Amino acid sequence: MIHSFPRKTAPRVVGGRTLRKNNHAITQPFEQPMVSRERPGEGYRHVLNQRDVHEFISIVSEWTELSRGLSGIVLAAGDPYVDGRLHEGVIYLSAWEVDLVREVSRRYFDEHADVLERLGVPVSSQSSEWVTCHFDERSARGFQLLHVFLHELGHHHDAMTTSSRRGSRGEAFAEAFAREREAVTWERYLRVMR
Repeated sequence: MIHSFPRKTAPRVVGGRTLRKNNHAITQPFEQPMVSRERPGEGYRHVLNQRDVHEFISIVSEWTELSRGLSGIVLAAGDPYVDGRLHEGVIYLSAWEVDLVREVSRRYFDEHADVLERLGVPVSSQSSEWVTCHFDERSARGFQLLHVFLHELGHHHDAMTTSSRRGSRGEAFAEAFAREREAVTWERYLRVMR
């Protein structure tokens, strides 16, 4: 029985030598990762847009090295428990509550008080366990970029610089990374993003 298959096209012959059929050249990684946007979900809205993310990336020092292996950034649906996350080389930044008011634990507030103060976020205390943060569009955008994004980039950098490629230094490393990068980026952020 003879099977008939369409013939594959042959590679070109130039100067008596057969050229490779496929491009085997190593391509350079994109300096700007793809930024996509999901629907924010009911009761949520995005405070960032794709342009905000690209502008912020342009002021992050050592971006090319820090983003090596980063597949993309997603402006994700809102999640009441997660500001952002890293999953399989993609950073997800969660949409925010429509009114931009966030009730956070006293511990979370204490850990982020300096960032919130620098961004000018008014707060009110409802109890000894909870603090209400009254963000506006500008301060919410700043918190997402200067803290949440840099924190998740810290997790990514951790994963890329450990032998297992899974990261092992955890939340403390990502938080320290975000603090360090925020300090370095703050002045440029004020000039470019505000």
